[in-house]
Amino acid sequence: MNCYCISFEHSAELWPLVKADFARLAPSTWALERILALGARETQRRRISGALDPKEKARFLSHIDLLSEAPVDAPFAIFEDDVLLGANSCLTIDNSISYLNRGFEWDVLYLDLCLNQIGPMADMAVLRRQLLSAGRTRLLDPKGVNFSSATAYIVHPRGVSKILAASREQAEFDVPYDLFLRNLVNGGQLNARYIFPFATSLREKPSPTETASDEERAERVLSIYRRMAWRDSAVEQLLPQLAEISKELDVESKAFAILWAAMADPSFRPR
Repeated sequence: MNCYCISFEHSAELWPLVKADFARLAPSTWALERILALGARETQRRRISGALDPKEKARFLSHIDLLSEAPVDAPFAIFEDDVLLGANSCLTIDNSISYLNRGFEWDVLYLDLCLNQIGPMADMAVLRRQLLSAGRTRLLDPKGVNFSSATAYIVHPRGVSKILAASREQAEFDVPYDLFLRNLVNGGQLNARYIFPFATSLREKPSPTETASDEERAERVLSIYRRMAWRDSAVEQLLPQLAEISKELDVESKAFAILWAAMADPSFRPR
C-alpha cells in the first residue's frame, strides 16, 4: 500500500521519527513518501478566502493537493507527521481493508479519531478492554459522532473523487479539513468506518505551560485519550501526564472521576 506523510514546516523534526517507525514496523508491501505541506503564503498566492487562518487553509489544501495528485488505482494511506505507529498497526490496517473490500462500499477508513463527548468516550473505554481481551478489533461507523482528526486515514479511489468534488464546491474555507470530512460523513456523502481500538495514535506533545489556554489544555486531554484508546497503548507510561492533569481539576470533577473510574472497572456489575 502506498502511504503518504504530510510533513509540516513547523514540525519538520517529526518526519525522521515517522520514517524510522515505518522502516521498523511496516511490511515490505507498504511504501512511504514524504509530502511537504504547503505554506501559508501559498494560500495567499492562490487567493483562498474564508474565515480559516492561513495555517489551517494550508493544511486543507495540502490534503486536497495530495488527493489530486496521488495514483488512485488502489486505496492509499494519508498520515500527518504526528502520527504514531505501533507493533499491531500495519497488520490491523491490512486486515481491516481486506474485510471492507469483501463487499462494503467504503470511501474512508479512519485509523484513529479525536472524540470529544464524555459519554461515548466512556463507552469506548469499556469496549476497548472487552475487544483487547478477546484479541479483536471492530470497524465502527462514525456517522452521527462528534469527532475530528485527519491524522491518519485510508482513502478508497471512490472516496477520492467524492472528497475532491465536495472541495470544488467550497466557495469559502471556513471549516478545517478534518471537520470538512466529518461534515461529509455526517451528511451521508462519504461512507466511513474507523478501527477500534485505534490502529494508530498521536505522538506525544510537550506539556502545556502555565500560560496555556483552556483550548490547549483540552487538546492535551483529548490527545491523551487517543493514546489510551490505541491498540498498542501502554497506559502506565501515561500516568505521569494524567497526574499533572489531575492537579488542575476541582474537587467536584475529581469526585465524579472516581465514580466513573469505578464504573469502568471490570468488577463493576450493576443489577
